[in-house]
Amino acid sequence: MDSLTVFGLQLVLSLFVYTLLARWYVLPWLADKPLQLALTILIFPHAMRHIGLTFFVDGVIAGPLPGLFGVMAAYGDLAAALLAIVALFALRGSWRLVRQARVAPGGVLQH
Repeated sequence: MDSLTVFGLQLVLSLFVYTLLARWYVLPWLADKPLQLALTILIFPHAMRHIGLTFFVDGVIAGPLPGLFGVMAAYGDLAAALLAIVALFALRGSWRLVRQARVAPGGVLQH
């Protein structure tokens, strides 16, 4: 089996299992939580997506996958992590930090 088929199968199976987990356990548990707490709980795992920066390490991307895949995945994960951290501050009511920076159309933070 080639690498792309393996990755595709892993993706489909992971989505299926996480859908079951969400419907059977997470959604019923979150249903009685206040919205702010529920959103905070759901956002926290995304704040750890900086781990995707390991795609920049030599040898992580190998074989038939293009090198650009690792670069795009690493920067995408970093952007998602930074946005999640900003959202966590916003949910905690620390809007001062969020208001001090605004996102420019190019995605660059400006003061």
